[in-house]
Amino acid sequence: MTIDLLSKAGFYFYQSILQLDAVIDNQENHRIFNVLDLQENAIKILSTIYEDGNNFWNLWETRKREFRKAISLEKNLWNNPSEENYNKVADMKSAFGKVAIDSLFIFSENSNNSEIYNLLLESHKYFSIGFQLYDDIIDFTEDFNKKQFNWAVYELSKTLDFSKYKYDVNILNKLFYIDGTSVILFEKSIYYLEKAKKVIEKLPPDSLWLDTICDFEKQFFKPRIQLMVMSKQ
Repeated sequence: MTIDLLSKAGFYFYQSILQLDAVIDNQENHRIFNVLDLQENAIKILSTIYEDGNNFWNLWETRKREFRKAISLEKNLWNNPSEENYNKVADMKSAFGKVAIDSLFIFSENSNNSEIYNLLLESHKYFSIGFQLYDDIIDFTEDFNKKQFNWAVYELSKTLDFSKYKYDVNILNKLFYIDGTSVILFEKSIYYLEKAKKVIEKLPPDSLWLDTICDFEKQFFKPRIQLMVMSKQ
């Protein structure tokens, strides 16, 4: 019963994050009321599971601070576009994804699970970086038009003078695939997914988190990179 409630709360909060992304990235401010309603529903459920003063709420505040810091750091990535900063933003932007790990760890009330808890958090970090790289590849055109930081755009800007192509995003996006930059970034995405899997090798082989990583990798990455490599031959 409690797991069902946690799943329901997680669904509400995940939906609120999707809505919040639309507010932040697309200035769809009308969605803010949906965000508040969804988060309120999630917190109401969580409050029936974790009493006031429970360590879960300390972790909740930590995740809130991480997410807020990520939004701030992301705005400054063009000024300091290091891989370290990019990875930090990717990890902290997914802070609320860690709430599921936090909640189950607290709910288990078993100190022996500390190692598993830390392994899952580390794996989640690598998965988030791999996912963010993939997202930047797919959102090349959209992010370029919105002038949002995008690692794929940044990497291409290091090898091409955009002004020579009059900043035509359609041409730049084609060149991104033609010159091999896309293959490099897809490979880097897969590298982080593999790290996410490697970290949790000690966990039982029927891990649902491992299944999630593998399904994502199979569905999106490997077919795409195979086609791209073939196109270069």
